[in-house]
Amino acid sequence: MHNKAMIVDNSVAIVGGRNIANSYFTVSGDYDLGDIDILAAGPTAGQVSVAFDDFWNDGLAIPIEAFESKEHTAAYARVTRENLNAFRAAARSSPYAKYLRGSEPNKAFEFSHLRLVWAHGEVLYDRPRKVLTSIDEDPSAYMVLKLQAVLDAATWELLLILL
Repeated sequence: MHNKAMIVDNSVAIVGGRNIANSYFTVSGDYDLGDIDILAAGPTAGQVSVAFDDFWNDGLAIPIEAFESKEHTAAYARVTRENLNAFRAAARSSPYAKYLRGSEPNKAFEFSHLRLVWAHGEVLYDRPRKVLTSIDEDPSAYMVLKLQAVLDAATWELLLILL
């Protein structure tokens, strides 16, 4: 799972990307990539929450403990916190951070400049069990069938945002 979502009380959600690399912030001369975030409220935010829970609670999910066997002590936590603070201080003063503070992507987070579009939304996603079954065995695990139904039902306009 590589979904990126921040969900607040099943009422508001921000979904999309927040990748950190030069190519995402017009710092790279080779190519520029863009991240799109969506702010969803109401029933759509609840759908984002259901999708997150579907993956989080699935039997295929592996708990973090499976990857880390070290016993964590208070001393380990202190050293880790010190290292994190040093890294954060260095990152704040880096040329990259200075560039971002004055860049257009950073200004997009100033809420007074956001333009909201009030519309009906629907969250579509492949179910986690898709990796265990074929489309013939379990069509409900495959987003493509639901997407096809939405496309077929469109009579005037359809806006798709693929994240």
